[in-house]
Amino acid sequence: MKRSLEQYVIEITLGLLGATASIVEAVVVHRSDIAALMAVVALLLALAVAAIRQEIRIQIGEVLIDRQVLHGIPDPSWRKEAEDEIEQARLKFASWAGGTRRVDERSSLNFQIESLRRATSSVRAIHLALDSDALTMWDNPQRGFSHLVEAYRRLPESVQSRRILVLDVSDPSLSIMQGDQRIIADKVVQRVCRFQIRSRAEGGLGFDLRIAWRPSSNREVSDLLVIDQKEMCSIESYGHGHFGDLEVSVNPVAVGVRIHQFEDLWTDSTPVGHCLPPQVTASPT
Repeated sequence: MKRSLEQYVIEITLGLLGATASIVEAVVVHRSDIAALMAVVALLLALAVAAIRQEIRIQIGEVLIDRQVLHGIPDPSWRKEAEDEIEQARLKFASWAGGTRRVDERSSLNFQIESLRRATSSVRAIHLALDSDALTMWDNPQRGFSHLVEAYRRLPESVQSRRILVLDVSDPSLSIMQGDQRIIADKVVQRVCRFQIRSRAEGGLGFDLRIAWRPSSNREVSDLLVIDQKEMCSIESYGHGHFGDLEVSVNPVAVGVRIHQFEDLWTDSTPVGHCLPPQVTASPT
């Protein structure tokens, strides 16, 4: 008991001083209201000091544990690697505490699928299709992208889904100009666009889709997914189906910046209906 109290001698001293001062105030000055206020302030100060000291003890304890583990590693080169990994882990979780993390590219698809399953109100997405590989992922069920497509298809009808498809304006086989309007000429791209805007009841994805025409050298935007204005997933495409790590953030400021970026691009993009040629239907025989 004595040992436990010794750990809090500073806090007890602050409490006693506050109590003494409040008693003197009440007896000598006859101001019970000020005396009560002094007692409360002293109590809060003692509690704050106790909390700070407890956090310091925890931090010191963690450092001591780390040092004990490190000192137990006999090989100096291993010990140095362990120190580096501990520091990397500290930086990693400090980033998480700030609302941002990175997900390895190999796990990025599954992470986005799980994020989509949590959507309740809105989905904003930008997909860079500046090379054929990036676009055919939506058209080839063998590419492993079908699981993400299915996650989009299973979104509740109440979820507003908007998508911007970024296409290569400099590819002569992709589009042609008809008057002042750019029309998609590539059959695969036409099929992918129609699949994305077709209602889910008809086997499509039910997107509100727009096209952003950019040269293939333009990388001003990255692939983006924003869920419910709360979570943002962004990944950089290196072309030909190769991607970097997924950047994920639930930090309100970072999410807000990406939403602003999406809305600017949305305003600057063309509704897909203006980019598709009329569908030719077979006449009955």
